[in-house]
Amino acid sequence: SREAARYISQHFDRDIPIACDIDYAGSAVAAYLDRPMYYICRREMGTFILWDKKHRVGLSGDELLRGPMNLIDSTHKQALLLVDYPLNGVPPVFNVTVPQSFGLGSKPDVFRFEWMKAISASNVPDEQYLILSVTKVQ
Repeated sequence: SREAARYISQHFDRDIPIACDIDYAGSAVAAYLDRPMYYICRREMGTFILWDKKHRVGLSGDELLRGPMNLIDSTHKQALLLVDYPLNGVPPVFNVTVPQSFGLGSKPDVFRFEWMKAISASNVPDEQYLILSVTKVQ
């Protein structure tokens, strides 16, 4: 987790939004960065783990991808996705198209996901991180 936080702090702006699938894996990175991140499994920002009814496991692929996409706005043009498991079969760069529901003729949003860094320096299985950059390209 320290190595993941170091990579993020050296390569990205301090205010870049970060989404993490599993809160117990992301909380250590959040602590090293000294800032909150968006826990997809809870649908809220946080820095530590809360074991309550909001904690969900087994997210769908769609929920996982929408986490960082929802953090991109007029202020933040890029977000990060942090997962602690391999994404087998997923290419290093891929686009996700999200249809707009604003009416006829509106263009869909397109987000680019790009693998930035795989970190496997720890002997702890839950501390094997993959960091992906997410940008809105259309």
